[in-house]
Amino acid sequence: MHQSTREIRLAEALVESADTLVEEFEAAHHLSRVADHCVRLLPARAAGIMLIDDGRAVALAAGGTDREVVLELLAAQHGGGPCADCCGSGRPVPPVSIGAARAAGRWPEFTERALAHDITVTYAVPLRRRERVLGALNV
Repeated sequence: MHQSTREIRLAEALVESADTLVEEFEAAHHLSRVADHCVRLLPARAAGIMLIDDGRAVALAAGGTDREVVLELLAAQHGGGPCADCCGSGRPVPPVSIGAARAAGRWPEFTERALAHDITVTYAVPLRRRERVLGALNV
């Protein structure tokens, strides 16, 4: 059976995730690695993770080569953004054109910063533990 590079990368990501289940587990490092894997496996320039507790962001992690940009965009979501919407609803935010979101007045601070960094599309998926939403992955 022939395996594609993408399938091999996915298998490597899953093995790495399983290897994190140890006593010395570092959540920030692991979340950054998950974001890195998303960039490698998906057609994305960057990915970030926002963890929430009691409705506020408590941890941010970034992946890809533009980590500072990702962290800036995650921080810009305090006034609204794909992660905030995803965490609030518990449902994915399907791909959204940043230009269309800006034209509609959706996520003003986030869209301005995204456009300044030539980011044209975004989406987010919730991160859960059972029924509880722990945060969101923003690609």
